[in-house]
Amino acid sequence: MPTLLEPFAVSLKVARRLCGDMSRSRIYDALGRGELEAVKDGRKTLITMRSIRARQENLPRANIRPASR
Repeated sequence: MPTLLEPFAVSLKVARRLCGDMSRSRIYDALGRGELEAVKDGRKTLITMRSIRARQENLPRANIRPASR
């Protein structure tokens, strides 16, 4: 039975997708504010999955009303 492993950290490109197609500058703003956490692997910057999950969990809940009929 194959096991799916979640990576510890992902590239900036993948992090952007996981954060709802955030722009590159918004990712860096979130890093600067401490909302996201980055690690370095040589020259490559990786965003931790832990911080992506924490950010998503702290977003405000959307209040969506049903469509009028």
